Amino acid sequence: MTLIEIRKEKNLKTIDLAARLGISQGYYSNLERGKRPFNDLLLKKTARVLGVRVGTLRGALKSHPTESYKLKSWMSNIRIHGLPLIKAFQLN
Repeated sequence: MTLIEIRKEKNLKTIDLAARLGISQGYYSNLERGKRPFNDLLLKKTARVLGVRVGTLRGALKSHPTESYKLKSWMSNIRIHGLPLIKAFQLN
């Protein structure tokens, strides 16, 4: 089960959950979609507001693809003189 599914199961909109967490709706939306990582404090607070265990919430986050904020996903698209970034700076 994903975080989105847990939130919807609790009949909460992103704006409502964000308000309960004390963050903006945009910031929460980025957390939920995996664009930003949760810190431990916010993870615990979110679990409490949703009425689930922290472990359940961690599992929900693992089931959601989060490649969009990982370093490798955007770095692999950088090219210098047609070469991938890592190869452009390798010494011969």
